[in-house]
Amino acid sequence: MQTEKLLIFRVCGKLYAFKSKLIGEVANYDTAYHLPLMPPYVCGLINRYSTPFLLFDTGLLMGLNALVPSKIAVFKDSVEKIAFLIDEIEDIVDINIDQMNRADSAEDMVEMVFKFNDQDVLLIGYDMLIARVQNDFGGGI
Repeated sequence: MQTEKLLIFRVCGKLYAFKSKLIGEVANYDTAYHLPLMPPYVCGLINRYSTPFLLFDTGLLMGLNALVPSKIAVFKDSVEKIAFLIDEIEDIVDINIDQMNRADSAEDMVEMVFKFNDQDVLLIGYDMLIARVQNDFGGGI
């Protein structure tokens, strides 16, 4: 049985997940420094241990409502220097890969769907997310 450790979090009442190996930390929101001429889901830059990270509003990125800033999930800086607003952490779990289903094409960044506590969880695909953001930024972030 092959499993994947996932960070499950809530955004606008829906459950999402990232592979936990991508996440460096979860922290309380502090301050974002606005950047002009960015897509609406870009909140600005945040400072994490003297390193700037681009902060995304996960609600807007996923086509939902804007989030009231409270918590952030920060990717490991060896992965990408980006972070995401989230409402709350639901859990960190090992999920059997056989229990995951490929997502339909309606969600352009959702790689897989699985059940957790009788609710659907949408696994955000790292490569799909980066491709979407790079497309929005005209080829690079």
